[in-house]
Amino acid sequence: MGSAVVRVLLVCLPLAFGACRLTDILGGDGSDRVGTADAVALSADGRYVATVERDTVLRLRRVSDAAVVWTVTRDSGLAALRFSPDGSYVAVWTGARVRVLSTADGSERAAVQILSDSFDNMTETGDAIFSPDGRYIAVAAAQWRTEIRRTDGGSLVLALDSYGPGIVEGRLSGMTWLGLAFSPDGAAIADASGVVRIWGLPDGALAPTLPGGMGCLVFAPDGRRLVAGGGDSTLRVWDVATGALLRAMRDEDGGTVQPVAISPDGRFLLTNTAENAPYGGTQHLRLWNLDTGAIAQTLLTYQDYPASRATISPDGRQIVRLSGFSRHKRPVTVEAWDVETGAKLWETTLASADLACPGVTFRVLEGPVFTPDGQFVLAATNAGVWRVRRSDGHAATLLDMTRH
Repeated sequence: MGSAVVRVLLVCLPLAFGACRLTDILGGDGSDRVGTADAVALSADGRYVATVERDTVLRLRRVSDAAVVWTVTRDSGLAALRFSPDGSYVAVWTGARVRVLSTADGSERAAVQILSDSFDNMTETGDAIFSPDGRYIAVAAAQWRTEIRRTDGGSLVLALDSYGPGIVEGRLSGMTWLGLAFSPDGAAIADASGVVRIWGLPDGALAPTLPGGMGCLVFAPDGRRLVAGGGDSTLRVWDVATGALLRAMRDEDGGTVQPVAISPDGRFLLTNTAENAPYGGTQHLRLWNLDTGAIAQTLLTYQDYPASRATISPDGRQIVRLSGFSRHKRPVTVEAWDVETGAKLWETTLASADLACPGVTFRVLEGPVFTPDGQFVLAATNAGVWRVRRSDGHAATLLDMTRH
């Protein structure tokens, strides 16, 4: 996804939107001021930042020089944003459709219906992921169906329904949206809903079903292993080629344990355990040794609503976590730990819990994302976008969304 780190999108962490005005975009002179910001997203390679403004304007900017690459305007209905891992596409929610736009020129390459008249009360966004190579997008579509489509043209590849295993009216079926992950090469997609299934792409060939697994899924960087989370406090590591269960790792603190990221060398697994998921309570950020199945480090134990994201640096040396939720009086912070020792390296507060923009509740939107040179971390909420120096945590504001 722009690096060797394999990350999973937690669809249980909703995107949130602010109602503040954007000013001083990426250190600009103020001449390019825009209206209210409904969403913000960062590309995985740190090259682009996209914003939705006043529900009608989508802008793509380069992070390096703040230049506007393109602007798309619609009458209304623009909402959440998501970049493809390779940075070639950005998905935007427009009413009842997810539209896939080219980052090169803003042209529409695909559109997927996500809501039907009978499901018009289902307004959650964020239910879409791209394959690592950008060829496919998986979208939680209408009628409880997950569709895998080609990003260039939007043709349907697979449709996964909620009626149980098998073929239903010529469509592959299964309750897939509890957990979904593409393989690193984009040649397969896995789903978890009590069992784990791996579907070949584009032919839809189904590998043997793997028992157990609920929630998030993470492929190892080499694609040979698949880690499934679970509400039974157990992580399961599968051999993708043979279907053999390589290891079952139980978190003795109980609760729901979910994989977050695997180190580039495949040695370590980063997880988050919530003892009272999804309602907050005690949580644990842990690093596991995949070779032994033992917990290598417990990096953090905290009491919070699960509004946080974490990843492992492209060189495998640091773990970085972004968190914050003003409704629970949690400031936006970025923290870093050493992978080998578990020592905390630094912690930086990006925004206080009491924002200058009345009525705004910030939540984590995007990040942490490492810049291409690996020296900085980009972080974004609907309060702003920041660049944090990896060596010492020094932060600089790139985009301020708290000014009127």
